[in-house]
Amino acid sequence: MNYLEMVVSTLLELSIIPRAVKIRGSYAMENQGGYKDTLTICDQSIPIIQGYGNLEDYLGQVDIVIGPISTAMIESGLSGKDYYAYESHRYLNLMENGHPSIYDYANVSCSMKQLKENIQQKRPYKLGCSVNDLLDLEDVETTDDLYQKFESGIQSVLDE
Repeated sequence: MNYLEMVVSTLLELSIIPRAVKIRGSYAMENQGGYKDTLTICDQSIPIIQGYGNLEDYLGQVDIVIGPISTAMIESGLSGKDYYAYESHRYLNLMENGHPSIYDYANVSCSMKQLKENIQQKRPYKLGCSVNDLLDLEDVETTDDLYQKFESGIQSVLDE
């Protein structure tokens, strides 16, 4: 079974019907024999959301989101949707810089068993943690404040 089949199968075991699969443009061409509007996985016809569109435009249609460690974790969390991170291996943990801090906050699943448990327990994050732990929004009250904080954070890293 491929990744999508495993995720859909896991969701169906939990009586969760997938509402959509958001994929990058090349997936449909390479893996499905051309562009289609739906994928059929585990006898479920699932609509495809194609490309790099704004994730926030689709979050109103779903209850949870599953995917790799990415900025979608933040987008989903800030929109009030639980994001369950899944990585088939802990490659980030093997990087030269050591243990990425995301693992200190998020319950990143490295197997379908872990993903299933995290969904059942409604725990996308470690106990006491949330999407807010991934961000530093202290003193941010406006969009300008957010951009200014972002830019100053980048500048401080560049100045090191």
